[in-house]
Amino acid sequence: MDFIVEASGERKTGAELASARVHWLWFRPDVVPAIFAVRGSVLDWNTAFTGRVGCSPAYKVEFGINPLGLLTVLAKDIGELPEWHQRLWVSHNVAPDGGISKELRLIQNEQKWPDTQAPENFLKTALNRLNDASKASFDIDVIRPHKDFEDILDSCHRFRAHDKASLYSLAKDIARVTADSIDAGAINAAIKIKENPLKALQALVALKLATRMPTSCSGRCSASTSYDLPMRTCRARMPTRR
Repeated sequence: MDFIVEASGERKTGAELASARVHWLWFRPDVVPAIFAVRGSVLDWNTAFTGRVGCSPAYKVEFGINPLGLLTVLAKDIGELPEWHQRLWVSHNVAPDGGISKELRLIQNEQKWPDTQAPENFLKTALNRLNDASKASFDIDVIRPHKDFEDILDSCHRFRAHDKASLYSLAKDIARVTADSIDAGAINAAIKIKENPLKALQALVALKLATRMPTSCSGRCSASTSYDLPMRTCRARMPTRR
């Protein structure tokens, strides 16, 4: 089991990586979905282009994303993984290309933390805050979780979108945990009229805001979740926790 360590094609074994002078390895981004398919796997984000991923919480590897979309990882971190973890990583290993992730270099070489944030970190937080606010103001939950809700949230990350079909699938899952999860029944009871989910949410927000902002926001939501979009016709399987 050898890893490509140089553009020339030079390779080193996993055991050699822990002590070799090779500092970095490059991987295709599809290594992340492959890892995420393992039961108990984890994906955390540190900054906009760095994070940690692993087949288990005990073996998370810090990665950075370079300008070509490749993952760069310290060779030593891969060399210290169990052999079966290394086998998963090596199948996505590529020759060095595009340089090292700038954000990862800042963190690991210069001990500087980039002032950036990953959007993946905010979806769950935003939905929780929305429910907290609606509970405090109207004693209802605007977002109605379902049995696959947490699994879908965990699967909403950029590494899923590697072609047009997978991009539509990701977009559809984001819609499932946002617009499609709006509890129109609870909102309609609060506003005393019957509306579709987005219009009901607009009317609920309008009760608290004396501006036209709810209309403009709702318009953008309607456009992004239109059933005429290709993502509504693509096949997006409900995820299961593996």
